[in-house]
Amino acid sequence: SEKAFDFLLKLKGIIGELEIVHIIRKKLTARDMRKLNKKLSDTRTTCLNNKIDAEYHIYAGEISEEIIAAARDYKATCIIMGTRRKNAMSEFFSSKTAYHVVRKAHVPTLIVP
Repeated sequence: SEKAFDFLLKLKGIIGELEIVHIIRKKLTARDMRKLNKKLSDTRTTCLNNKIDAEYHIYAGEISEEIIAAARDYKATCIIMGTRRKNAMSEFFSSKTAYHVVRKAHVPTLIVP
């Protein structure tokens, strides 16, 4: 997701609003939740400093379903996701999450290697 964020910052001239969505897959401790909120807040501040109107949201559940739900909730015009592996095509075909989001999303989806 950090690679995708760096990519988005390069597009700051054409991005009107950004909804930053983090999906929680497991129960977090209070300390982990504070760290997550701090990281998301810092990311939002970076956006605002780059003149990108941004808000962050935390969802919990199955990742691909929650990404699609967030896209609907915030009337997204595009979904941008990062990959973990260096080979983006290998990641796409082996990642259940990326595949399901691309297949089920109602808006274009960009996978950033």
